[in-house]
Amino acid sequence: MSVADKVCLNHTDREAAFLCLSCRKPVCDECTIALDGSHFCSTKCAEGHARTNANMEVYRGQQKGGFISLIIKLAIIGVILYFGWQYKEQIMNMVNKA
Repeated sequence: MSVADKVCLNHTDREAAFLCLSCRKPVCDECTIALDGSHFCSTKCAEGHARTNANMEVYRGQQKGGFISLIIKLAIIGVILYFGWQYKEQIMNMVNKA
C-alpha cells in the first residue's frame, strides 16, 4: 500500500502525502512537520527522532573510544603478566623478605 492510498491521520477527507519517519502514521501536507528533510506527524515524533540521532552519535563515539581503551587495558595487563612471570622468583623473594 502506498502513501497515496492512505488518508491523513488528522483529516480523514484528505490523502496522506507522507508517512511520519518516527511512527509511520500518514499525514497530509498541512499536518506534516518537516525537519532536516524528514517528515513527522508531530513535534513529539520530530524531537524523539532528533534525540535518538543525537544519542546514536554519542554511542558511536563511545564505541570507538571504548574499543581503543579496551585494547590499551589488555596490552597493559599483558605486559604486567609477562614481566610478572619472567621475574616471579625475584618478586616472591621480595614478598617473602617483607
